[in-house]
Amino acid sequence: MSQREASICSIHAKDLEGNLLVLLPRPNPLKSKIDDRQQVFGVWCSTASPIVAEILGQSDFDFVIFDAEHAPNDISSLLSQLHSFQRARPEPILRVPHNDIATFKRMSDLGFRSFLVPFVQNEEEARRAVAGVLYPPDGMRGLAPTRSASFGDDVRYVAEANSNVQLILQHCGTQRKSSLSRELMAFSWGLVTWPPIWVESDTDWDTLLSATRCRISQS
Repeated sequence: MSQREASICSIHAKDLEGNLLVLLPRPNPLKSKIDDRQQVFGVWCSTASPIVAEILGQSDFDFVIFDAEHAPNDISSLLSQLHSFQRARPEPILRVPHNDIATFKRMSDLGFRSFLVPFVQNEEEARRAVAGVLYPPDGMRGLAPTRSASFGDDVRYVAEANSNVQLILQHCGTQRKSSLSRELMAFSWGLVTWPPIWVESDTDWDTLLSATRCRISQS
């Protein structure tokens, strides 16, 4: 065994045949279920605890949402939780604190590929989120040999990364839901959610629900 091979084996887990065990299964099982219009069930994790993350990783949920908007999470605590969550059954979703490209770049490099984006008000902000999570030519994510790509040893990662991203846009605000629905229907990317606290009693549910399941077709 060469020095380089020994170094790789000491960092990355491999199976008995020497194949690299990637951090997360591909294709993204949560995205596959959503694309097939299957019901999915999950839970929030706002404790910033790697022990709790490890316990949830052994559950039968389809996803676990790690909250970096309202919970006391930073990049170090999220990394610790991802270490505990490695090769867990549920898909880890990150609710980012901000809708900006720098945040998406760091969190994607950390190992997240499913994102919940808060306070999306219009199509422009939705496009900003897309640009942050996808590699060119579809987005603006920067390329680096980071943890998500097994520090450069996962040679398939970049080619497959975009197709495994699950983006969920969360609308919280004063804009009329029907107006935003039309914008996002024209945009046609990912999923849209409305927290119950923001849904008015006079919501146009026919228009609203028609926008909550959009297919990926980035132009």
